[in-house]
Amino acid sequence: MDPDRVRQALEPVLGYPDSYSPGHDANYPCPFCVKEGRGKISHLHVNYTKGKAICHGCGWKTSNLRNLLLAVLGRVPRSLVVDDGGDGDFVEHIEAVLYGKAEERETVVQEPELPAGFVPLVGRPSDKVGKAVHRYLIDERAVPFDRLVEVGAGYCTEGALSGYAVFPVHVGGQLVTYTSRRVPTVRLNGPKVRHGAFGKSASTALFNYDNCVGCRRLIIGEGPFDAFALHRRLNPNHGGLASLGTILHKRHVRLIEALEPEEVVVCYDADAPDKAFKAAAQLASVGLKASVMAVEKDPDELSDEELCACYRARTLVDPELGAVESWGTEPRR
Repeated sequence: MDPDRVRQALEPVLGYPDSYSPGHDANYPCPFCVKEGRGKISHLHVNYTKGKAICHGCGWKTSNLRNLLLAVLGRVPRSLVVDDGGDGDFVEHIEAVLYGKAEERETVVQEPELPAGFVPLVGRPSDKVGKAVHRYLIDERAVPFDRLVEVGAGYCTEGALSGYAVFPVHVGGQLVTYTSRRVPTVRLNGPKVRHGAFGKSASTALFNYDNCVGCRRLIIGEGPFDAFALHRRLNPNHGGLASLGTILHKRHVRLIEALEPEEVVVCYDADAPDKAFKAAAQLASVGLKASVMAVEKDPDELSDEELCACYRARTLVDPELGAVESWGTEPRR
């Protein structure tokens, strides 16, 4: 991304530093300290040339300008998405899937937005809820902090989702919905999972989609913890996705096609083998190489050795014969 254009997009929200020169840090009042309600607001140091940002107060940091845009704006402006890869056709295809024809966009009544009281997760939360969410995601669920930053994860301190860890779902740089998980140590009651509902969001929501651009193989799980566990774990060219359930909509398939993967592996939970094969058959029906990876427990509970063994034993789906055949390959190559 062009550093100057990123800075121009962010500064109406972050404010304007007293002085700035390319290659040096621009210092802003940290918006993450502000949202977290910290007593002392530290500075967010942004080096646009290096693509890095850090706050020494709350601990929020990233080495990616895209992550900074998502965290501050909640989206990546379309012009920057095009500039980032130089692939305007890809962006236009994604917009066509998300919105349909241009004239149909006017019928959208409610734009997706994050829930009330949303606070981005920082490295060193100072509030009680933030600390509990941090322990739950990083210590209990073993999600690396960098992965959480990549998707713009956070939590809610008020409203209907108070006490939930919240995971925004971005497609083509645009927020399409969010999913969430109740943090047991913060909130005792309520459903385990809650999704945002915004029109066609269910049919376009593929969690971690933008972080899978350029991956040769895609591995699709059911929920965000599956995507975290599958993303670049066995191979840096493996992208972890989540369909937020066991149903693949036509728009999901079209979005996956746009990524042009060499293979798509469906890895649903152990209690949903039929739905996994159905999803793989949908993918294979449009010409994608699709397979099913059977697991005996949730993907995020597998050790590296167990995941590798399941991957090698995956089954290729043959759409024409309506049958399947065994297929195993090494995960690293």
